[in-house]
Amino acid sequence: MAHPQLSPARLAANRANALRSTGPRTAAGKHASSQNARKHGLRAQSITLPPEFLLEAERLAEQTQAACPYPILRPLLAQRAHLRAVRRYLALLTESFYQSMHASGDPLDYINRNASLLAAIHRQTSQHALQAIRLNNEILEAEHAAAIRLAKQTQPEPPPAPSPVEIPVAKQTQAPAPAPQNTPSPRYHRTMPASPLSRRVLLAALALPLALSAQPNLDQVAQNTLKTFQVPGAAVMVIKDGQVVVSKGYGVRKLGLPDPVTPKTLFGIASNSKAFTSAALAMLVEEGKLKWDDPVINHLPEFQMADPYVTREMTIRDLLVHRSGLGLGAGDLMYFPTTDLSRDEIVRRLRYVKLASSFRSRYAYDNILYIVAGQVVARVSGLSWDQFLQTRVFQPLGMVSTNTSVKQFRPTDEVAYPHAKSDGKLVPLEPEDSDNWGAAAGINSNLEDLSKWVLLQLGRGESGGVKLFSPAQSREMWNPVTILGTGRTPAGPLADVAPNFATYALGWNVSDYRGRKVVHHTGGLAGMVTRITLIPSMNLAVVVLTNQEAGSAFNAITYTVLDHYMGAAGTDWVQVLADAQKKREAEANAAVAKAASTRNAESKPSLPLASYAGRYRDPWYGDVLLEEQNGKLRIRFSHSAELTGTLEHFQYDTFVARWDKRSLLADAYVTFTLQPDGSIGEVKMKAVSALTDFSFDFHDLLLKPVAKDAKPY
Repeated sequence: MAHPQLSPARLAANRANALRSTGPRTAAGKHASSQNARKHGLRAQSITLPPEFLLEAERLAEQTQAACPYPILRPLLAQRAHLRAVRRYLALLTESFYQSMHASGDPLDYINRNASLLAAIHRQTSQHALQAIRLNNEILEAEHAAAIRLAKQTQPEPPPAPSPVEIPVAKQTQAPAPAPQNTPSPRYHRTMPASPLSRRVLLAALALPLALSAQPNLDQVAQNTLKTFQVPGAAVMVIKDGQVVVSKGYGVRKLGLPDPVTPKTLFGIASNSKAFTSAALAMLVEEGKLKWDDPVINHLPEFQMADPYVTREMTIRDLLVHRSGLGLGAGDLMYFPTTDLSRDEIVRRLRYVKLASSFRSRYAYDNILYIVAGQVVARVSGLSWDQFLQTRVFQPLGMVSTNTSVKQFRPTDEVAYPHAKSDGKLVPLEPEDSDNWGAAAGINSNLEDLSKWVLLQLGRGESGGVKLFSPAQSREMWNPVTILGTGRTPAGPLADVAPNFATYALGWNVSDYRGRKVVHHTGGLAGMVTRITLIPSMNLAVVVLTNQEAGSAFNAITYTVLDHYMGAAGTDWVQVLADAQKKREAEANAAVAKAASTRNAESKPSLPLASYAGRYRDPWYGDVLLEEQNGKLRIRFSHSAELTGTLEHFQYDTFVARWDKRSLLADAYVTFTLQPDGSIGEVKMKAVSALTDFSFDFHDLLLKPVAKDAKPY
């Protein structure tokens, strides 16, 4: 960031020296990091500017005061000049921090060693943003009062006072009333002509991270989001500085019915349940009943992974951070779509799920180890995972509508129905039974209840006089453990918000958005996706719940709100994300079409259809049944009622499973491998489209024929 008042040499020196590493994150390292913050003039309640920035503030103050026709405004203009210099200094420190982080070679270690400095920068940015808003409102009011006194000579009635800048994003900022025609134009505002619209734009530019920043209001964005991404309904909540400033529903709970979404409407929050499981374990840690680095087998002796070493070394912490060696979504077919396998049986079968990488070597998101974590909660506490959350979390917080099973819905509950496309048409689905993987995805909640959960998180374990865990455990749950990597930087506006770092902590993702630390998570069930986002340094949270499988929808709303509070330039996130989604879909569809174009339409199956029929078994999933019916092969997954369909011949000994329930969007190749004697040796599966949800982990199955009369498994 070039600065007009700094020489290139001085700027380079600042960047090179401002943010040196301060030692390991020991007590001494923390002290050194705090000293580093103080060295740059960052204190708890104030900031000391370097001389060159003070000189800049003085020059700007002199220029604006000289051009100001109203003496009453001159002290306020001097204050604003100082705040502008503060903003530039904090921007330079922020840029230098992230440049140094990238240059360090180990961004996560660098952040850990300089956490106090980063926190100080964020704290001061937020404090001076609030000061800027208050000051600009004072300037408007003082200017208006001075204008009234001047206008009284020719105007019988003074115009109404302009409204201060409104912080709640859901409310449209009101334009000030126009000044009388004979009132002198305030020339000291070089970029603020006398028009109300221009004045509002200037206020947005000056108000720093909390200004409206030319974004459309939230109602417009939400309605546009629902229309663009074909989402029937959404619920949106914004919390700032301990207050719920927005809590509102949009659209309907179910297509074809008029019932609106409200803050009371229950949604399945899916993987946002993981943070609740993490919190339950944190509470048990504080009670001394377990430790984060206890081996899992100390509390759950029957637990086994495919590798004995991993079984022995796996800790409670490891269950939550997606670095076990399992592949992406490994084992998900044991519970998604809904199956009849119990939690205990899923944990038992985990030992047969093969590892895709070495232990703790890389990130791969899983759900199955959160099921294990839920069983640890049950074993250690003496309560089931559901009972623990109900009695130890929901009830103390007053989350009176939240539950852990769709079976607990009451006739009087407002329930959002999931929706998905079936052969191109959006249709409502029944709420999904997630009981057997509840600790990973089973909670149903609404905005009214989630406000209490989010305030607890922002309160570091305490809210409304209720304390569930300590600030120390809050830090533990937000402390990054597994590095995800950021991948290629996207093009266009998405490049502006691409994270500098991306990590996974205990039930939370931890990354950054426009240079600020973000603690967040998303959740996805069939026909329903959600997102919870926290910006701790700004005491800000955004919750978006939707009843359609459109992640772009919750991102568009979330980014809009974050940009509003960060004072970022207005971006039409609905359009940007819609374009990105169309590109992804086009690429995936092109790949499917390319595969189809290489198909040998003249090829025939090696065997009569009846010879492919039989019972096939995978060690971790169980049985998959193939039957010949009316000249067609039918496939049925024994534990998953929804995975029933017809096998259509593709080429040679490969078929495509077309599921009867078209909303699954999970058609899969089914390939038979023959033995030398012509019998079937094994069967492998793979999703046809890259758009298929990763939880359909067909590719992890290795099906082998067993006797038709074998005992079901």
